Amino acid sequence: MNFVNIPIPSTVDTWTGFASKNPILEDQAFGLEIDTLNYKAGDGSTAWDELEYVGNLVLGEGEVVVPDEDGQK
Repeated sequence: MNFVNIPIPSTVDTWTGFASKNPILEDQAFGLEIDTLNYKAGDGSTAWDELEYVGNLVLGEGEVVVPDEDGQK
């Protein structure tokens, strides 16, 4: 079996890091919160706080961990 290495643009940070920086992810790039394992997909124009979560690496698509206002799970 042959595999093709396809780079997927991504950004990794903590929940509080994304909240404080509020980045705009490139179109089709993923942002992963390393402390909650929640992720979002960018569209190239929408800031992080306006993007909807896609899912969680452990819980699956459509499921997310919701931290409190201090970023604690």
